[in-house]
Amino acid sequence: MVNYLHQISIFYYLLNEFCLQLNVKLLISRGMENINMLHTFFKALTFLLFSLSSLLPMGALAQTTTKAKLQLAITVDDLPDHGELPAGWTYEELSAKFLAAFKAHHLTGVYGFVNSHVINEDKPELLHILEEWHAAGQKLGNHTYSHMDFNSSSLKDFETDILKNEVILSKLAPPEEFKYLRFPFLSEGKTLQNFRDLRSFLKEHEYKVAPITADFHDWRWNDAFPRCVKHNRKAEIAQLKVKFIEKALKALVDAEKEMTGLFARPVKHIQLLHFGAFDAMMMDELLTAYEKAGVEFISLDEALQDPIFNESSPPTPDTLRDMTEKELGSIEHGKTEQRIDTDELAEEKEFDSYCKPSLSKLFSTKVKT
Repeated sequence: MVNYLHQISIFYYLLNEFCLQLNVKLLISRGMENINMLHTFFKALTFLLFSLSSLLPMGALAQTTTKAKLQLAITVDDLPDHGELPAGWTYEELSAKFLAAFKAHHLTGVYGFVNSHVINEDKPELLHILEEWHAAGQKLGNHTYSHMDFNSSSLKDFETDILKNEVILSKLAPPEEFKYLRFPFLSEGKTLQNFRDLRSFLKEHEYKVAPITADFHDWRWNDAFPRCVKHNRKAEIAQLKVKFIEKALKALVDAEKEMTGLFARPVKHIQLLHFGAFDAMMMDELLTAYEKAGVEFISLDEALQDPIFNESSPPTPDTLRDMTEKELGSIEHGKTEQRIDTDELAEEKEFDSYCKPSLSKLFSTKVKT
């Protein structure tokens, strides 16, 4: 059954690519109306296949998941500088909180994905943060030199940015360790051709991709936290702490449900976190919450042994959907169109509202005479 469902996944990938190619050919001879109808048919068909595949194994899944713990690899992006620190914080304190939490929960080999431009161009003193991370038994991976978005750059520029990051990484870790790539913004390419071309480059340079299965946009807390500290909003910080744990646990439950629906079995999960102050403050509490929820921590290397992360796997359904819509937008309108995610906009608005100074305080500044 598992192999059968994996074949459905491959079929989904091939069917969408076939649809794209057919759209281009029909554009010349049939007109846009027929193209859109055909594309809609293919999308409906693939959705039906995935829906059926997720429903078939539910009885067996209910028996399996009660026996096995959810296995989770923790990974951390944007070392050594994720963004603004709250007043009174130092990078040393931030890093120490991460490492102390990992030690308390017996986590080793946690991958921190590095953007080294901040060391070369702005804060050379942060090199020791990476040295301490590695000395503590954790690992370092490639997050590109400048946190470059592959969807907004050329293939050549992105490849150059990957290799440029090796200058620092090669001084800290062996190639077999740091040649794991985490895509900034999780952007795997604007088109299927971009996706394939970069995968060929990564294979040539002996890189593995470090994907994720669980993400709750933890970086939003890191953005809000400095404002809350600045304005001494203790009540709102307490609210953020509660929401952080709730969102993390819900995201993991949702990820498990989605992946077991696709593959008819529990899979090994990979959690995306960021090297920010709020994450650091909450790391011990987060890991404790995961443990209470029945999580078993594993390394990224162990997680990638799951066949679903095979290097020949197609793009994720979300990535493939984005590619498909962008390519069709390019065909129809001569430019790439971007989907509007209403949930994302609502979340952004919510977090932007945390710890903003009140209007009364903004207009109560005393004028010196």
